[in-house]
Amino acid sequence: MKKIYIYLTAAVLFLIAGCSNNEDKTELYILAAASLSDVMSEIEESYTNYSENTELIFNFSSSGRLRQQIMQGSPADIFLSASVEDMDSLEEEGAVLSRVNLLQNRLVLIASMNHDFQYSSLNDLAGPETDSIAIGQPELVPVGRYAEEALRNAGVLDEIEEKIVYTNDTRQALTYAETGNVDTAVVYETDAGVSESVKVFDIIDESTYSPVYYPAGLLSEASSPAEAEDFLEWLQSEEASSIFEANGFTIFR
Repeated sequence: MKKIYIYLTAAVLFLIAGCSNNEDKTELYILAAASLSDVMSEIEESYTNYSENTELIFNFSSSGRLRQQIMQGSPADIFLSASVEDMDSLEEEGAVLSRVNLLQNRLVLIASMNHDFQYSSLNDLAGPETDSIAIGQPELVPVGRYAEEALRNAGVLDEIEEKIVYTNDTRQALTYAETGNVDTAVVYETDAGVSESVKVFDIIDESTYSPVYYPAGLLSEASSPAEAEDFLEWLQSEEASSIFEANGFTIFR
């Protein structure tokens, strides 16, 4: 009976120690644009090795929806947006303590690997070969705003308006193109880079739409502001930059 008692005590102490270790970790809530969902898994692994006492908890969605969640009181320490406009809106409301432009991206025109028609530019979308084009909802999805701007400046928006299929975020537009549910889609270059099921037909002229910047903001209601500020600084480090660049992003200079 004495041995059993000793073993049980050791087990209980082990469990207590385990719980204590978990409690010592600081949880940081990171709200990030959907186009960052792949690269953030690498960022998380690298950062948790750098700061073992920090746990990163991610919420991915369109930048517009994340902005709405922040304003509605959703737990959030850091906002990684694909839209300067959404970050500006939060800052005007007093929800941002500090911010920095972190990354850049650009738009591409994609289609399924099995798609026969060869697009050369956005002007081809007005032709009879194209019945459907996926872009994000411009009101909430930054890539949709950029895409709409590019289509308008290319002079084809009015002609193709009935062909447009609006999506909840850039990854849904990518999925629609991958599966052939639409003929083509406008997404970020980094989205196309993570898929083996689509091909890029055109890197859209960057002069036809506003620059795609990804601002990162430390939020006023952050529950762990010191740790959140450390993470924001680390995102600008050489280690983080190398991960972003390996995933197709351009570092903001």
